[in-house]
Amino acid sequence: MMRRYVRFAASLPLLATMAFGQAAEAPKPVAPVIATAPQVWRCENPISPQNGVSSACLVARSFWTATEAELYQANRNPNQELTTLELESTAYSGGSNEPVRSFGKTTYLGSKTTGTYSAMGQHVLVEATQNCFGVGDCLIGSRFLNHANGMRDSSDEGAHLFDTQVRETPYVPTGKCAKGCTRGSELVSVADAEAWGASGEGRFVGDISRAVMGSGVITGAALDRETAFTEVQVSGGKLPVSTMLKIVSAPEARVGEVDPGAVTVEVAAADLPRGFVGSTAGLAAHGVMCLADFGGANFEMAPYLIVDGTHVGLRLRKQHSGPIAAAVGGTCGLGISLVADEVSLLPNFKTPVRQVIPIFGSRTAETVWLDPQTHLGQNESSNAFLSMQCPVGSRTRKSGVMLMELVGRECWEMNGLQVTLGDGKSPASSVGPLHLERLTERGAAFTYADAGPDAAMGTGGTARFNNGAYRLVPIAETVRVVNPDTGRPDGGNVALAPNLAPFAPGDELEQFHWHLALTGSAGEQVQTQYTPEIDVPTNTTGVVFANGGGAVAAPGKIAFRCSNAEADAKLLGYGGTHVAPWMCLRADGAFRNVLDAEWITNGSILRLHPLHHQQSNATPFFLVAIEPGNGDDSGLRYVPATHALEFSNMHAVADTWTTTRGTPGSSHDTCSAGESWDATDDSGVSWHYFCKAKDTIVRGRLESF
Repeated sequence: MMRRYVRFAASLPLLATMAFGQAAEAPKPVAPVIATAPQVWRCENPISPQNGVSSACLVARSFWTATEAELYQANRNPNQELTTLELESTAYSGGSNEPVRSFGKTTYLGSKTTGTYSAMGQHVLVEATQNCFGVGDCLIGSRFLNHANGMRDSSDEGAHLFDTQVRETPYVPTGKCAKGCTRGSELVSVADAEAWGASGEGRFVGDISRAVMGSGVITGAALDRETAFTEVQVSGGKLPVSTMLKIVSAPEARVGEVDPGAVTVEVAAADLPRGFVGSTAGLAAHGVMCLADFGGANFEMAPYLIVDGTHVGLRLRKQHSGPIAAAVGGTCGLGISLVADEVSLLPNFKTPVRQVIPIFGSRTAETVWLDPQTHLGQNESSNAFLSMQCPVGSRTRKSGVMLMELVGRECWEMNGLQVTLGDGKSPASSVGPLHLERLTERGAAFTYADAGPDAAMGTGGTARFNNGAYRLVPIAETVRVVNPDTGRPDGGNVALAPNLAPFAPGDELEQFHWHLALTGSAGEQVQTQYTPEIDVPTNTTGVVFANGGGAVAAPGKIAFRCSNAEADAKLLGYGGTHVAPWMCLRADGAFRNVLDAEWITNGSILRLHPLHHQQSNATPFFLVAIEPGNGDDSGLRYVPATHALEFSNMHAVADTWTTTRGTPGSSHDTCSAGESWDATDDSGVSWHYFCKAKDTIVRGRLESF
């Protein structure tokens, strides 16, 4: 059994006065202690040639050699605790938790560590490494929260083990180009700078003043198997085409450097993907080209110089592996932004957060090449792009309301959207928003307002939706954000990689959030709670384990809860085009049961909350999905509009009998395959019977949901 000895040194004087029935002394007034000259350790750029490649600003080392007996003789304490660094924070009086006061909430911090990193690399705020080579208890961390506090003032939150928040910052560095504002400039400064303290190396700066709306729309995307790039298709617009080259081998980095620097590379003349050329003929003698490994990784823009028909001089900043794809001209130097993915945070933030993805180049006038990790142009993915069309089965107008059936399995996802109707003959019209009325055997039935006389409009035509509007933005990768003149990232002297951006004085510049992210947090929380919490589940969620340690879920505590705070109107099927999060609970591996509930009283195992209370506007969803996304989804689906549970390609396992009708009779009764009927047994329980095969009946209990 693990034991931890906890010191309460700060409380010993108080405990001593209360022992053995002695009267406690009256507390004495405590005057605030003000440090007139607080000691602050600060180091500037600790990495220098004399101290090597790894350095620390402040180092505390301890080497324990005394035996237990020697420590006892020195301290007269049987429980020896050897501490390298100890911080103690004590507050016995004062403070406020009432925000209506001008002072606001008083916060006492035992320690505070803040790391701000604009540089590229791995950023670890706190690292803990434990090397345990001797016998005994080995704990990577030890935290005890002993509390008797509660909730009184309006901003009280009680006691909770951790507050862990992982969020994307809302800040977007912006400003007007003030210095170095020439085409392809690699050093610019901005005026009216905002939020450049949140800027970082490696991200892209875009010239928003030179951005243009695409003349067409994105219609889809596909993986190009020859190059492993994603090729995004657009229609209705003509994009400038790039000259594509294949560089035979990847140059290695210089000794002691992270980049290859100036190199000469060979252009492949054979075994070329479709649309590639085998020589440098036709290219300008020098310029800037876009480079990436086949597959889209390690994108960079680099200055080039033509050496001869099959050799090019480059100045590379990144390592590359295998053959390299190169693009000159066309959409090289541009980023693409889906307008539907722009998140406006007004009124607090004037600049929207945009997902701007660098374009490698364009092989045709209707395509752009992107890193395959991005999902632009893919339906029902992490981006908001949606392109759908469904045949119109029938339309009937009555009392100014059109009832329209769309044919197709996924057509119900058009719920809440404004769609375009067309038959290829008369001009297309925009109708909606559509309201899901019900699911049909062929698809889904919708209603929408439509003035005019009552009439049956017949069948034919299609309903279409596409939100593929996009922007093309000139971009440049950021190499340095810290202004050497001030030592801070303030929008001055921002160093950029080689680029093709047409910077001009007064242009609005913007550093975008990075377009790919893999961020998350996970945690477990063991709680012991004895006093009942308020009966409204607000900040009372946690994963609670009733384990050998005696954790208790008190009345009012929710053992597990997950919620999605995204606005319903942004989700696909409810008027938006973003898909909802994939799932709430997932269990991987082999389990006899995924959900196991016992001692259920006055409750339910499953409670459903449709996104909308208007049942006609609530879209169906899977409660249990088997092999989702394979084009033949199976599972248990709930339809809020009708409160129905639909089984798709699932088979109920139940008892079998041989009988003809009614409740199970003797083993000599028979049935014909395909027959089905409902009946009630002698105890009043309703059952559904289905003759699966001759003389084989499957029985399922009938219950209301």
